[in-house]
Amino acid sequence: MKKCFLSFLFLLSACAPSAQETAFEHSLPDDDDSAIVGGRRVTNTDPRANWVVMIRGSKGSFLFKSSGICTGAFIAEDVILTAAHCVDEKGATYDIAYGLNPLEEKRKVLRIDKIIPHENFVRDTSKLGADDIALIKIRDPKPTRLKILGLQPVTTLEQPTNYLAIGYGKTSDGARVKERGILHSTPTIISEINETHLIGNQKNGIGICQGDSGGPLLKADENGEPVIIGITHATFKYKADPIPSNDCYGRAAYVNVANQMDWIHKNLKILSDHSDK
Repeated sequence: MKKCFLSFLFLLSACAPSAQETAFEHSLPDDDDSAIVGGRRVTNTDPRANWVVMIRGSKGSFLFKSSGICTGAFIAEDVILTAAHCVDEKGATYDIAYGLNPLEEKRKVLRIDKIIPHENFVRDTSKLGADDIALIKIRDPKPTRLKILGLQPVTTLEQPTNYLAIGYGKTSDGARVKERGILHSTPTIISEINETHLIGNQKNGIGICQGDSGGPLLKADENGEPVIIGITHATFKYKADPIPSNDCYGRAAYVNVANQMDWIHKNLKILSDHSDK
């Protein structure tokens, strides 16, 4: 199985809007600035502008040498959820930026206090990793504009279902470096679910690509609020799949939050206790 770690998300729904998609559509801008495939560029008036943050690696780090960025989301007042492969490198340093285009704007940076990658995470691109998850505790106060997102385990799918992806990153597998770092969001279809992952099919060249790792896969809860159900992990292909024209045109895997709830709550407590010292 060939796998490619990611760091930015751009997806398209080819189906009629589902209940989940409709719940998010109220905040989509009217313009059609689609720099990511099927996605929309987030504007200042869009609530989604405050749903995620950008994670940047120090020069020489694995993150810096690959896509340069990852995405994450606040799940507590001072804690960000992301992918372990974004922040697990010993000796590397990271910072948190936010805004619509943090690489071009005057950067708003949050300093990091502590990082906890999953203890069972192994950087292995030959197979999907069930434990590609990490928590980041920030040292600076969270800006009030940034939203804390809830978590909602999903264990079954009755049919291929539209969810929402949001993040920073390149517009295609071959996009130039400067064509990433601008916040976009779009509905995406999840067609499979298992204990460890939610799976999307990108055979038509529609879906996540390099630059989105750690970003949230979202659905709307009963009140129409965004909740995280998955964490962007990697693209891959099954043995029976035809070889995609590039790494972004196979299948997409998101770490299933339902499988990580105990780990998340345990380590949120550890970080809370760390704050009290």
